Amino acid sequence: MPIIKNFIVLCLLATLLLPSAAAQESDAASQTDSILALLPQLHGAEKLDALYEFINHSKFVMSSKPYIDMFLAEARRQNNIEMEGEALYILVDYYFVQFDNDSVYTVADDAIPFLRKHELYDLLNRVIHNVIVRHSFDGRFLTAMRMAEEYYEELKELQNDWLMASMLSSIASLYHDMGQAEEALRMLEMSLKLAKKNVEIDKMDDYLFYSIYHMMAVMTIEMKRYEDALLYIDSVQMVIENMQCNQSGIILYEERYSSYSTLVQIYAKMKRHEDARTALRQLEEIYKPEWEGAALEIELIEAYYNYYNETGNYEKALEYLNLIMHYFEETNVMPDILFAKVHLLFNMGDYRQATQIAIRVIEQRDTLDIQRFATQINELRTIYELDRAELEAERQRAKIRQQRIVNIALIGACVAALIIAALIAWNRKRIAQKNLALYRRIKEQDKVVEEQGWIINENKRISTELEELKKRYASEAAIEEKQAPSDEKTQYLILIAQMNEYLHEGRNFADPEKTNTENIIKTLATNRTYLYQAVKVVYGTGLQDHINTIRLEEARIMLEKTDDKIIAVSEACGYGHIKTFYRNFKERYGMAPAEYRKVNSR
Repeated sequence: MPIIKNFIVLCLLATLLLPSAAAQESDAASQTDSILALLPQLHGAEKLDALYEFINHSKFVMSSKPYIDMFLAEARRQNNIEMEGEALYILVDYYFVQFDNDSVYTVADDAIPFLRKHELYDLLNRVIHNVIVRHSFDGRFLTAMRMAEEYYEELKELQNDWLMASMLSSIASLYHDMGQAEEALRMLEMSLKLAKKNVEIDKMDDYLFYSIYHMMAVMTIEMKRYEDALLYIDSVQMVIENMQCNQSGIILYEERYSSYSTLVQIYAKMKRHEDARTALRQLEEIYKPEWEGAALEIELIEAYYNYYNETGNYEKALEYLNLIMHYFEETNVMPDILFAKVHLLFNMGDYRQATQIAIRVIEQRDTLDIQRFATQINELRTIYELDRAELEAERQRAKIRQQRIVNIALIGACVAALIIAALIAWNRKRIAQKNLALYRRIKEQDKVVEEQGWIINENKRISTELEELKKRYASEAAIEEKQAPSDEKTQYLILIAQMNEYLHEGRNFADPEKTNTENIIKTLATNRTYLYQAVKVVYGTGLQDHINTIRLEEARIMLEKTDDKIIAVSEACGYGHIKTFYRNFKERYGMAPAEYRKVNSR
């Protein structure tokens, strides 16, 4: 499962960018306990240093969150800019490893301007890397690539080869996620070349070299270039040895752990099963109980899966694959995991269950494709808003230039005023044209979704494989199982129709009490899980999102057909706060309600 492997490695590499995150060779737990015992007695810089040391021993443990918050608050209280930057990065990294991407984005929104303002570029580089990886995992490739390329240009102006090399490795991971493995490998080679400038081979002791070589190994495994992958892992282990020699007394547990995990996969693919088993035992020896529930535990589980799958022990492989599924429920990599399960069941001779799951994979990929299309539409809207903001900034700069000309001479001011007036008129015309184009696109969105021919093409291959599987192993029982999902979906559609009738009856969608989940469940005589599943299957979204869509559609109709004030429209559609209505309307349609009414009136 290359997609999962790549994501786990990126999680691990993001946590390894901070050198002091390496655990001490012995009694790390007792050391952190000693630091905690000393905290009440410490003040000033000593307290900050103690908190920093403690967090770097335990930041991947969920219970460390209060101490990270304490560290950030203490750094702000002491007005220690560098430590505040460290705390913001550690907080982003903590949420990253816990797979809490919403919190990653929220904290990064505060961290990025702070780190840029105070020129803490090393920390800024790490934060941006984590955000880029999250955007990529969520399918927002345009946003991730734009962010990476803009920051890379910023680093070029600073002429910082080291940070440029690090950002190139982030861009490489983006190309990999977009299915462009050759381009990704080329980016990594450029990154390695930059990083090696003026660095001797025995001085390659930085985490950047570790991450580049490791990513090269992972990508060449997916390209089935196993000999090359083995060479890259040898380079990884050489870097680890250099780091341990140059950092006396430090054992790089996470780095060694991840390299052995990759070795298991390489040896298993090369059918060197004894070597794979040896690497797996070394992986087990390094594993620590406190890593449970984090990316490091998933790394071990996937190593077991790779080993047993390649050695033909499909029952054990299935056992570990089910554990992986538990971690990645409700994510966009779930169809790939299910497809891996189909192959396992096929190899085990369970053709009926393989057929059932294959049908589920097709349905999930259809839903995922629609969600990705919606994500791309939202990305385009965001880019439109950014372009609009840049246009507004240009208008403001033009006004400043006008004012300067006025101060020089009256004639110059008059000429400048005419130029600015023309520029403003042109800008307004351009903005109006953009809004009109956006309005037309909103009106035609349903047609656009129906014309998504690429969704059909994307599933053509897997559908063909499924048809071949069904023809080869068709039976009456399999046919009955195949028809079952269609009956279930019919029941979903009936329930959704009843729900929509209830929501539109007497404008119930505008009543917060009547749109309460419990009230809807009671009215429809169903249960929460079944209702949520029905909405997810039919609309590809959540219940409250669907209700919000109905409210916004009604608001749009009222804006088109009535002269009611916007606050009245907001209240009539069930919004208690006008700010919430404005925010939701703009997120969905790309413009404010007043702008929409203005464009419609034309």
